[in-house]
Amino acid sequence: MSRASDLRAFYTDDGVLPRAALAELEATLVRSCPSWSLHALGGGAAWQVALFVVAAACAIGLALGWRTRAMTIATWALLTSLQARMPLVLYRGDVVLRAMLFVAIWLPLGARFSLDARRRSGSADASPSQVSGAACFVAAAQLAIVYLVGVGHKSGPTWRDGTAVYYALQLDDYVTPAGRWLGARAAWSLALTYGTLVIELAAPLLLFVPWRRDVLRIVAVAAAFALHAGMLVTMRLALFPWIMFACWALFLPPRFWDACGVRGGPARGSASEDGRGRAHDRRWAPVLGAALCAIVGWNAGELAEPPSPSPALGAVLRPLGLVQRWSMFSPDPRRDDGFLVAMERRAEGASKRPLLYDDLRWRMYLALVARDASGRLTAGLLAWLCRRDPSAEELSLVFKGEYTMPPGEPPYRDDRFLDGATCETTTLTR
Repeated sequence: MSRASDLRAFYTDDGVLPRAALAELEATLVRSCPSWSLHALGGGAAWQVALFVVAAACAIGLALGWRTRAMTIATWALLTSLQARMPLVLYRGDVVLRAMLFVAIWLPLGARFSLDARRRSGSADASPSQVSGAACFVAAAQLAIVYLVGVGHKSGPTWRDGTAVYYALQLDDYVTPAGRWLGARAAWSLALTYGTLVIELAAPLLLFVPWRRDVLRIVAVAAAFALHAGMLVTMRLALFPWIMFACWALFLPPRFWDACGVRGGPARGSASEDGRGRAHDRRWAPVLGAALCAIVGWNAGELAEPPSPSPALGAVLRPLGLVQRWSMFSPDPRRDDGFLVAMERRAEGASKRPLLYDDLRWRMYLALVARDASGRLTAGLLAWLCRRDPSAEELSLVFKGEYTMPPGEPPYRDDRFLDGATCETTTLTR
């Protein structure tokens, strides 16, 4: 629901990316994006509001565990559709959530702490406290791929010399006050950089160790929680840390919940947890296995230099919302930073307006605009700004950049003109 406040700006034809412009986006911008969108069937705000309301109702149903599998399918479909409508504002948490929701369709999410579990409480057969099967393995594998492929992408010199965290914490778009304080202490960067790599490599692998499984999984989850808690404190990453907390919590063993005194009433007679459910899991195992193989093949192509994921695999994975790229802060964290300024000319004079937003999606979108070589994204932003301010006669965009130098040196700053437009003609173009 965090997107609702920007519904008109991001998801309608009056926004920064009308549907006609969406169809013309460069392939590199949509390579990791689903290929279909219900949200793109209409360009008005009313259509988007209707879909947002349905999505909110399905998400509430999923959270309450009411008709859990149906709500999971609906939530996955509407989320995939929404992301495909506006790929320019997606961050890695969106991709993780989309992929894990797909796998969750086959997981017994309603077995405990749900309205479904309460509704079935009078049936005969209690569901087990622990489940296994193809869906569980694919969920663990998908989560592991996020980190292992991410480590594979971190091939730059800053990850080798231990300065990557220092540079990441110089990005004003993301850093919090705590992160700024930590970023000023470059000596800590070495331990934090290598610690990040160790956790991202070791934690997912521990999910697959067959002995002392409960203990090792608790260790893996604790390490991952520590990593993302650090991100939560030092960087403004919206829901990304919370999404990762939820994904890792799937793999906490029953003994952990027992030790915490958390006991849910048994879900009995569930079609997804009883013998029929296991048969259902076996029936879908080849499909899930094929999807996992395609995901592995796609990510292998992403790791190539230059990245060359298979178009054939993309044709399979994009409709399912399973295309992905895990190149966070790679091959090195960005060293260029800055913000856009809209230079406006009206009849009464000229003015400057910095385009500064606390929302991560706006910051990601504006960062793409600043790096847009084709001019299509800047044209879309200028047209939207003109529509918002009918009194403006001319608009131009200037990027006030900052380049982070090595520790101990001041940043380098410069201004760069991006594009300009006359509003009287720009507003007619969509």
